[in-house]
Amino acid sequence: MAEAKPKKSSSKSSTQTKKGNTVEIKTVGKNMFLAGIVLAVIIGIVPAASISEWVTWLLILLALVGGWIFIPEGEETEFILITLAVLFFAQLLGDLPPSLATGVIDTLSELGNFLGVAVLAVAIRTIIGWFTRE
Repeated sequence: MAEAKPKKSSSKSSTQTKKGNTVEIKTVGKNMFLAGIVLAVIIGIVPAASISEWVTWLLILLALVGGWIFIPEGEETEFILITLAVLFFAQLLGDLPPSLATGVIDTLSELGNFLGVAVLAVAIRTIIGWFTRE
């Protein structure tokens, strides 16, 4: 009798749900990252006084987890350059009269804050990778 070969484990990270469907970790990371971008834009549009502290902490959490999972290895440099471009553009707009660019500056600043925290997550992941490689 031939023995049944065990199935090879998939190289993709996934989690089994109760119904038997799989949820890809990359999809979760992508959705968290996208939710963080949307939240950053909303925070930039809404006046700062009406934003609760827990919303800021949620944005930080989405950036850390979403950045860690969603930004692929090998594309860290491009992601950091995009983040720097957003931050420099927001700074450049800061020289315009406030009546012209207030909403845009606030939105780009919040987006820059979100992306900056995501860069921190990517940097930590990279440093950990340096020490765990064989």
